[in-house]
Amino acid sequence: MLLDLPFEYRTEYSRRARGGIVIDACEVGFLIHSTENMVVGTRLKIVVLYPREYRLAKLEVFAKIVWKRFEKREKRYLYGLKFNGILAEDDYKLKGLLRNNSEPPSPNPMGSS
Repeated sequence: MLLDLPFEYRTEYSRRARGGIVIDACEVGFLIHSTENMVVGTRLKIVVLYPREYRLAKLEVFAKIVWKRFEKREKRYLYGLKFNGILAEDDYKLKGLLRNNSEPPSPNPMGSS
């Protein structure tokens, strides 16, 4: 599920909040990018922001880095994350977000030009 959602995270080693972008998601994890260099195995607390009607909503997950890759051209790290904790309410939000982003776009009500 391709996405482009901002998130804030904290590592198990630091209370300092950092940011990144969720670029892909499924029910078991995220693909993210960040400019921070983190070690595989690091556990993260993540808060994802996403549009919901006319406001921003958030969902919170706990995840572990299972792989990483550095992209020289973009000067960023890609990380594969696997969830290791999510509340039922946030799991419901995640499933709704995935469902809403997998639906085909609705037909143009104005017709084609």
